[in-house]
Amino acid sequence: MGDIDVGMSGAPMHRINRRIQGVYAEQSFITKKGGASRIASFASQTRGIYTNEQINPVEGVQGPYRLQGASSSPFTIILAGTEKVYLDGKLLRRGIDQL
Repeated sequence: MGDIDVGMSGAPMHRINRRIQGVYAEQSFITKKGGASRIASFASQTRGIYTNEQINPVEGVQGPYRLQGASSSPFTIILAGTEKVYLDGKLLRRGIDQL
């Protein structure tokens, strides 16, 4: 229970590699034919809320910028490195050396 790294592979529809907040259970056993098998299950809740907001940058100001929060909260905290910045539809990379 808590923050768990979940990684599952198999059929193309069942690939997952996520960090979840919830509960994870796994059971390994030997089948009647002598093979090994594993059953895994998990349940989680969402870790955040996705929001799309456009801001008008000010030349020479690197932030912080005030973002409108969800559910009428006064502001939103953005963790450094988790944001994505696009210019003319092209994803920019962080850092002055990434021109």
